[in-house]
Amino acid sequence: MLALLGLDHSGHMPARLDVLVFALTRLAASSGGQVGLPASSVETSLGAVGEDGGIEAQYALGCAYLGLAYGNVAPHDIAQSKDGRRGRAILLRAADAGRADAWLRLYEAAASCRGPVSDKEMTRFFLEQAAAADIVEAQRTLGALLLKEAGCLEEAERAVRWLHQAAAPGDPESRYLLETLVLPLPPLAPATERAIIEQVRAVDEELAARMLVARVYHLTRREAMNCNSPPEAVVDGWVFRACCR
Repeated sequence: MLALLGLDHSGHMPARLDVLVFALTRLAASSGGQVGLPASSVETSLGAVGEDGGIEAQYALGCAYLGLAYGNVAPHDIAQSKDGRRGRAILLRAADAGRADAWLRLYEAAASCRGPVSDKEMTRFFLEQAAAADIVEAQRTLGALLLKEAGCLEEAERAVRWLHQAAAPGDPESRYLLETLVLPLPPLAPATERAIIEQVRAVDEELAARMLVARVYHLTRREAMNCNSPPEAVVDGWVFRACCR
């Protein structure tokens, strides 16, 4: 195989075959096959193609340097050893050139390391860039993180917006989070809360009853919409008949 591809004993690959080696690597990444070449040769060829502006080659090599698989190809089949600094630099080039997944790979690599506050800020930056590039996994992850950190309704609403964006294409995990979340609702004066419930009750008695139960017992949306009660249950002085099934 080495002779067919023009390799000499030093492992040097003629420039005219660099693109072919990259094509073999990309095929293996999508099909699950083997590249069939020494990692040193693959690394050299992908580096050459990347230097010529090959965004996908940059992405593949950057992932390998960070210890991340490129599709079905293990990192040790592309690069001889890990090189975090070099991997980040190459993936940043790919991300800036439009390879949106590179932002998510940068986040994954950064999140797996423990570092000072500045590193945590950079980690969040990578995740935000991936989410802004419409990577569903990043949108879901960012929404969940923001929801966990939320200390007020405004922060929770920002988290929910990201989860809604992730759920829109049909992401089941994002939908589940939206169905089970409990927002940090501000306290209301009893008279105000009663007035709101009564206004809703005038339109939909069952919905009003569920709203009341959700407020009293801090239920999630799913819990509130699926709860059952005895025929004459009393909640906060209000006869709760409408939710019976």
